[in-house]
Parts: sequence; structure tokens; C-alpha cells
Amino acid sequence: MNAPTPPPLGRARHPHRAVSLGACALLGLTTLVTPAVAARSALGATITPHTLERVDGKGKAALFTKDAVTAVLLFTPDHAPSGEALDAAERCRADLAEAPVRWIALVSDRYPAADLRDTLARPGRTLDVAYDAGDAVYAELKAHVRPTAAIIDRDGRLVDWQPYESVGFGDKLCARVKHAAGLLDDAGRDAVLNPQRKTEERDPSAAKAQRYLKLGERLFAAGQLDKAEKMVRESLAAHEPVAAAHGLLGAILRARGDCPGALVAFERALALAPDDADAAAGRAACQKKKAGD
Repeated sequence: MNAPTPPPLGRARHPHRAVSLGACALLGLTTLVTPAVAARSALGATITPHTLERVDGKGKAALFTKDAVTAVLLFTPDHAPSGEALDAAERCRADLAEAPVRWIALVSDRYPAADLRDTLARPGRTLDVAYDAGDAVYAELKAHVRPTAAIIDRDGRLVDWQPYESVGFGDKLCARVKHAAGLLDDAGRDAVLNPQRKTEERDPSAAKAQRYLKLGERLFAAGQLDKAEKMVRESLAAHEPVAAAHGLLGAILRARGDCPGALVAFERALALAPDDADAAAGRAACQKKKAGD
């Protein structure tokens, strides 16, 4: 049976059931999709051991193996969030080079090799990349949006997810992978995944800002830059000193080609969170572009 064709990036399968952006913000929801779209494959589900064609033509690759935890990154070529997710995965891979973890990036076989050339030729991108024939893995995982990362254990069970976020994706992905590989306990993982929790409990305005920020991240991942910028500016208006919001604004402006504006946002993010690797990478990319101009 052929796998179902996934919906266009960021679009719900049932538009008539979609929740309005304003309603999401007022109700404090952190998703823009319907319940049907939000429902990924359940954790613990057994995944089919797909054999995949490598994009470089060098044979086949297993989706997962018995000797390591596997991090699977589903991405789209020539898509800014996917590019950032690939780079974040590369950094995490380097950090876990000695760990029993393998990495594979999957792209739909609807894209010819020529469409992938620029995306995969970027410096530092060395992940194994394979075709998801007929979007079979995408459909089985019920991913519904790219980029996103799924983590599969040695027994072929889905043990965790990390959806794309413009700020902190790499740190959160690494925390989930380390946890799945037994290198990080629950408390350590949760400290990375929920750094805002204590702040939100003390300050309701921070909780409001976080809701707007999450909406902005999902809109940015869906390529809706105008709406994403509106949400991140609402977040900053509610609670200005949030590094993640400044970092997201920088990522949005950079995606538009506005590196001068992005640099200001990245600098503000790094002033608040000097160890923010994503903001630092965005700043470096804009500085390089500025020097080239």
C-alpha cells in the first residue's frame, strides 16, 4: 500500500478544524495544528526496519540498528529551519562522537538529487542522508511537519521526539538523545527541556511571553515569517528579557535576508544567554555575510 502523501509544510489536514491564531494565544495553547495533526506515533511504538537508499548513491542504510540508539532527522531541502536543524544535529553528533548513537537524515524521494546539492554541500554537513521512499517513514511516524527529529532505540521502538524550535533545538535534541542512550537522567533532561518553568511560576508575564514564543517557533518552522515575527514581538512586549525570543527574532530576520537586524537580535540574545549556541551560530553566519558584502 502506498504511503499517504503528507500535507504541505505547516498546513493542517483538516483546515475546518484549525484553531485561530488569536484563540491559541488567548487560551495559552502551544500548537497551531488540529488534534489529528498533533498526534504523532505513540512513544513505545515499534517502527518498521526500513532499508533506505543513500542520497550519495553509496548503497543502502538501515533506518535503525541493534548496536546504537538512532536519531532520525526528517528535513526539507532549501528550507531555512531544516538547514538550522541539520547544523544543530551535526553539533550534537560531534558532542556525542564517542557515545553509542548513530544519526541519519531523511528527505522525501520526491526531491531529485539536484535539489539537495546546495543543502548538503554546506560546510560541516556530514550526516548520512537517505531517501524516504514514498514518504513511508514520514507517514509511519506521523511526523506531519519537517524538520523534526525522532529517536529510536536498539529494539526499534520510538522513544522520544524533538520538534523543531528556532532557539534551543540543538540543546534539546542532544538532551533527548543522551537520555535515550542512558547518558542523562530524567532530571538532567527536564532541566534542558523546561528552563523557563521556574521563571514562569514566579512571573505570569513570563508565562504569557513563553506561549507567544512557542507559537512563533511553530510559525517559523512552517515558513510563515510574518506571523512568526508578530508572535515573537508579542512575546518580547510581554516579557522583554528572554534570550530565546531575541534569538528567534534573529533567526526570522536572517531568513528574510535582514542580517543587520538579525545581528542586533542575536547580540541581545547572547547578552542574556552567552552560551546560546544557536544564537552564536546565527550571529557568526551574519557576520560572515556582512564581511563578504
